Amino acid sequence: MSTVPRPEASSASTPKERVRAVLVTHTGSLLLMRRVRPGTDPYWVVVGGGVEPTDASHQDALRREVREEVGGDAEILHLLHTLDSDGERQHFYVATIASWDVAARTGPEFTRPDRGEYALDEIAPTAQALDEINLLPTAFAAVLREALVRGDLPGPPDQPASTDGTPPDPPHRATP
Repeated sequence: MSTVPRPEASSASTPKERVRAVLVTHTGSLLLMRRVRPGTDPYWVVVGGGVEPTDASHQDALRREVREEVGGDAEILHLLHTLDSDGERQHFYVATIASWDVAARTGPEFTRPDRGEYALDEIAPTAQALDEINLLPTAFAAVLREALVRGDLPGPPDQPASTDGTPPDPPHRATP
């Protein structure tokens, strides 16, 4: 279990801790959040947010964020990458999610229409599908693309591995 820095103990040089989940669905697709904001082209992010003082660990913070933003429970598999930029340290984990319920989302962002739209999209787990969307931050998009090319993400549990190393192409499906 990792120790989570508490905001009251932070200094200006201590980065804000954030956690993110690359959510792999039961079909093997990636569940990403599409952001649509007035005056900005749509972009996608992986689910997550800030570590709060009440979170016992990064993993606990990530489970909370997934429940708030997706309305489901994730099984965290492993840390994929840590990115330090702009005074933030973002920990990107790989996790699986069996089901989610948009109506059960409770994050504060969903009560503020001025913040724009937060839609959930299932994206095929391929480098080509990832290249077709604007996934931010771009530094992490490159890391995720390489992980897909290497086959480092889990596929659907009932599907045998392909012989040529390419994952299956589930349809791109959006949920409102």
